[in-house]
Amino acid sequence: MLIKKDKILIKNVWESKKYGVTQLIKEYPNKKWSKRGGMEDFLKQCDQGGPLNEHRVVDIVNHAIDEWRRRLSTCVDAEGGHSEHYI
Repeated sequence: MLIKKDKILIKNVWESKKYGVTQLIKEYPNKKWSKRGGMEDFLKQCDQGGPLNEHRVVDIVNHAIDEWRRRLSTCVDAEGGHSEHYI
């Protein structure tokens, strides 16, 4: 099981040097990490989320704008009434 400090270190090294599990274990032998100790699963999670790139940021912003438009439309449809029933 990895502790929070180890996860931060692993993620930083993975993002900057693109090290895999084996390279991380060799780089930090004093940590006593193992492949079965959760490192592979943690790196898979990092890979799926990955660092924010321009396309992901645009997708997040577009989703927020669409959500705002939907909520604003609901407020307009309620004409000043209770909009909780429509959201």
